[in-house]
Amino acid sequence: MEWFEKFLAASTASRTALRAWALYHTALLSLSAHKRKTLLAESLPLAREIGDHACIAGILTQIGFDELDNEDFDNARALFEESLSEARLANDELAVGIAISQLGNLAWRQVDYETAHSLIKDSLAIFKRIGDLPFLYIG
Repeated sequence: MEWFEKFLAASTASRTALRAWALYHTALLSLSAHKRKTLLAESLPLAREIGDHACIAGILTQIGFDELDNEDFDNARALFEESLSEARLANDELAVGIAISQLGNLAWRQVDYETAHSLIKDSLAIFKRIGDLPFLYIG
């Protein structure tokens, strides 16, 4: 974490993919919700400017997690749907699976169990196909 923070402090004027990814990963490691939100808010416009679809997808998913935790289901859905679109543009199957699984998580939280089951099943098929099974949180 300290290395990321030193890099970020030294590269505040940098408008590169490396900085966007460093901000994103520092946010993932942050234990402070406020700091994570600030880092994601800084990284998203940079990733958009650069056109890094994979980074955009990851950032949107993380912001979506926060919105889901805050029970802002409409915003969470919009973020997960945009994340899915960006993941597809990046041809990032893992990110596609994660976005679909989170849309399933959202459906579960909204007591739409049939949709949740279908989406989670679709995401698991993707994870199985690519040989990766990330931690799935349903709740």
